[in-house]
Amino acid sequence: METLKVREVLKAFREHCRDEWEAEKSGQWFKIDGSYHVFVWSKSIAITTLKSMACLQKVTLHEGDFWKVKEASFMAFICAGGLEKEAYEVLKADPRITERCICYDLEKRTKIGVSSSPVFKKFEEFLKNKYGLEFKCV
Repeated sequence: METLKVREVLKAFREHCRDEWEAEKSGQWFKIDGSYHVFVWSKSIAITTLKSMACLQKVTLHEGDFWKVKEASFMAFICAGGLEKEAYEVLKADPRITERCICYDLEKRTKIGVSSSPVFKKFEEFLKNKYGLEFKCV
């Protein structure tokens, strides 16, 4: 399978959901009843960044012409270059984190966390239907 370009996938997902939820134009965040469901993507995610963002749940979001710090009710980390073993350990150590944060490893097709976010559930369905990509829970 060709390498997915996360930015393009999120834009396509935003277009797919355009009638359901308010969303940022790049698909970085979706807003449902005042709660933010945020996608954070990178080739690799530093453990300290992952810990900090997952525990504090604060993100900087682009809204119109401004950047604002918001509380993310749910976060999905998309790692395109594979997750370090320590990331799995950090996320599994605190069940409260994995209830509101999911970490997708595109390289290994695995995920950590089971979120109740309807956005992330629909995102997984979208990846499966459009790209044939399914994630194994670890």
